[in-house]
Order: sequence, then C-alpha cells, then structure tokens
Amino acid sequence: MHERIRVGRVEVSVVCEGYAPLELADEMPGAEVDWDAERTRHPWAFVDEGSWPWHVHAFGLRTPSGLVLVDAGVSPFPPVRPWAEHTPLEEALANAGVDPAEVRMVVHTHLHADHAGGSVVDGEPRYPNAVHVVHPADWTRTVGREHPNWARGAMQRLSELGMIDLGAEDREVWPGVWSGPCARAHAWTPVGGARG
Repeated sequence: MHERIRVGRVEVSVVCEGYAPLELADEMPGAEVDWDAERTRHPWAFVDEGSWPWHVHAFGLRTPSGLVLVDAGVSPFPPVRPWAEHTPLEEALANAGVDPAEVRMVVHTHLHADHAGGSVVDGEPRYPNAVHVVHPADWTRTVGREHPNWARGAMQRLSELGMIDLGAEDREVWPGVWSGPCARAHAWTPVGGARG
C-alpha cells in the first residue's frame, strides 16, 4: 500500500491496481532508444533486462470541498498484458480510503482503459455522485475508438446521464484542482494552492 501525502490542504492517496511487465521492444517501435542508458539512469523503472512495469494507478485527492479522483482505474477492462501483481479495483479503492459514493469529480487524463475503464461497471457509473471531466478532443476522437483498450464507448452511459464535463481547457475544475491540455489530448492535473 502507498503512503498518503499532503500537497497544501489536499491529501493525496494512490489507488493501485497493480502492474504488468511490458516488453521494451513494444514500447516505442521504430524509435532509437538506448535502453541500457535508460536502465542505468532509472533502474527502478525496469522489471528486468527486457521489460518495464506498466502500473495502473488512480489518485484520490481529498480536498476541503470533497473527494476528487484523477483517473478511474482499468477495471472491468482487462490489462494489456497479464498482471504480475493485481489488486481488484474495489479493494484498491478501499485501501486508498476512497468510497466510490463519496467521489464528487473524476478528472480523466485520457480515455485509455487503464485510466478511464473503471468509470463504468456493468453499464452503470462506478462513481454515482461524480462529474467526469474529459478533454473534449479525447471525447470526440475517433482513432482507436473500437480498440479494446479505449474506454470511450463504455463511458457513453455517463454522457446519457449528464455526468460528463467537456468544458474549456486549462481551468480550475474543483477548488484547488486544475485541469489543462497536454500532449495528444491528455490532461494534467496540478493540485494545491494558487497557481503560479
């Protein structure tokens, strides 16, 4: 279990579903990467000589105004590779002190299943009292939509229920929590006091 940390008035907890080893050869096809140099600089980032650990994490942000989740986990989608270590999402949420009914907002960094797949279970919202902030470019993206690791289709139910926020980029989405654009329609989420 990961320790909780404080950033200003926000307590951050890690919702850890586990990891699966991914082959380095599959990571950046066609790119020239000196994996030996990377392994020397970042030894903690590798499982063995040929793979790195693909971690599935979400983050609970307990703010004075309520509980926000950054990403939603992978469950019920399958991992991209077999798990080396796995904690079911319900147990991972409990370990992090996150009650799905208490979550008021989920900020999705992007809609790959390992980040957004856990937002819906059995066709209904896992976080029934939450608004889901999604980057508009991710929501309307068609490339990869039919891919088994693209959670957008499963999230349609959230849209039907009026639970999706496709508002403007680079804004405070919750008191002390901002969302903004990043590469390829991903979003970043700084927390804490005033932005500087």
